[in-house]
Amino acid sequence: MDQYRPKLHFTPAYGWMNDPNGMVYRQGSYHLCYQYYPHSKDWGPMHWGHAVSADLLHWEALPPALEPCEQGMIFSGSATLNEKGDIVAVYTLHGDAERQGVAFSRDGIHFEPCAENPVIENPGIHDFRDPKFFRVPGESCVRLVLAAGDRAHFYCSQDYIHWQKTGEFGPEGNHLDGVWECPDLFQVRDEEGREHWVMLVSMTPNIIQYFVGDFADGAFRLTQRLDHAQLLNPGGDYYAAVTFDNVPAGRRVLMAWMNDWRYAGKIPTDPHRGAMALPRELGLKRINGAWVLTQAFAAELFEAAQEPEMLDEEQEVGQTFLVEAYAEGACCLTLRNEQGEELHFGVDDQNCLFVDRTKAGISDFFEGFAQRLSAPRLMEGSCKFSVVYDVAGIELAADDGTLNYSVQVFPRAPYTQLLCENAEGTVSQLN
Repeated sequence: MDQYRPKLHFTPAYGWMNDPNGMVYRQGSYHLCYQYYPHSKDWGPMHWGHAVSADLLHWEALPPALEPCEQGMIFSGSATLNEKGDIVAVYTLHGDAERQGVAFSRDGIHFEPCAENPVIENPGIHDFRDPKFFRVPGESCVRLVLAAGDRAHFYCSQDYIHWQKTGEFGPEGNHLDGVWECPDLFQVRDEEGREHWVMLVSMTPNIIQYFVGDFADGAFRLTQRLDHAQLLNPGGDYYAAVTFDNVPAGRRVLMAWMNDWRYAGKIPTDPHRGAMALPRELGLKRINGAWVLTQAFAAELFEAAQEPEMLDEEQEVGQTFLVEAYAEGACCLTLRNEQGEELHFGVDDQNCLFVDRTKAGISDFFEGFAQRLSAPRLMEGSCKFSVVYDVAGIELAADDGTLNYSVQVFPRAPYTQLLCENAEGTVSQLN
């Protein structure tokens, strides 16, 4: 079958995949691990799958980094480099209780679990998982944040094995109900080059909330207090977003699972289920008095584009391409196939960015899949947006990355026509 395997978005050759894990840059390669079940396209006992890339687009599969053991399945976690340049992975051991383990890799391929595992015991919390390494400039210790029910806990260590709890954040500042998952804490630059601390928290089925603040006295603290939640994406297929560690030139690069837990086990792909969203580079932009986290497609994506052609009212396209468009007001772009299925996206007359997959293809595997997604723009006036379509999914980044969508579609036949109303720009095939 395999008709829905994307060309740019990473997928396992066979099996189930969800959250990105263990993401770190080492010796010219980006390491991507992920929640993985290699024996079926349905969810099963979790491993860490493993792949490497020199450019965030072309990936080489490696053997699984971690496999279930007597202490439990290998749930989500992260990776960093120690002072020797070895990869250190921290992850949740999911058994009768959720506890944290550590493993080390000298060659970046084979991982040896620590004999002292678990290195962080469960303090009596049902949901106690997804540790993410981070560092504070000027400190010699390594730190991590993990999800603990409806809040985050922070720990520090000098040796990756012995950990001391230093503080908590939440649920203050949170405007949404639910269990926190896959936290991430990092510094990101604003438009003037100043660093701010940002914290991400995922909440099922597909919400990613973020907070802007500071890190002091062993814990994250809000400095931006709003009366509403700030969401990384307003809907669609995007979850468990976390960033790479140790990326050169101070870049903060994010990846996420391009799926939704409500139907992740039902999507009509074979012999795999699950894909990673494209890498995004993060920044901060001041809009209406508030800091907004921006996501722009990583520069490597544009380097893969072929010679651009001007957008026309109607033209033929391949299965993987990039559109860079500009519109003064409402606009609509439509992808259409020989069976009359259509995927619409653009800006509507209410100044909302939208993706409409109500007639885009197969949708009977989940009642709410055939939907129109819409969110108000944070900016007025003309809209610039970049769009990547890749076999079975579309991703948009609009208004300097302040509004984004990642959306799966499953057309019964490939889209071959692109129709454009009230927008100008270019379309480029992607290698």
